[in-house]
Amino acid sequence: YNDMSEVETPIGCTKSIDYVLEHLPERVEKLDEQIRNAHNDCDAARAEYNAGNTYETELSKLTYKLMEIDFELARKESEKHA
Repeated sequence: YNDMSEVETPIGCTKSIDYVLEHLPERVEKLDEQIRNAHNDCDAARAEYNAGNTYETELSKLTYKLMEIDFELARKESEKHA
């Protein structure tokens, strides 16, 4: 109930309570839907996490290649100063 000026009177308070009680099932349904959505999101996130990183092999190859490049650059740099 949005009109707070009426809540200060006994009748206004009763109207406010009636409004809340009347709309309580709607509020419960909305909250239930939010809970269901949260569970679905959690299940989806868990499945994605359990699937693992699909790029792990490629990432390992690129990491190794970068290490080789770093090693070669460091070797050339040390030859310059030798």
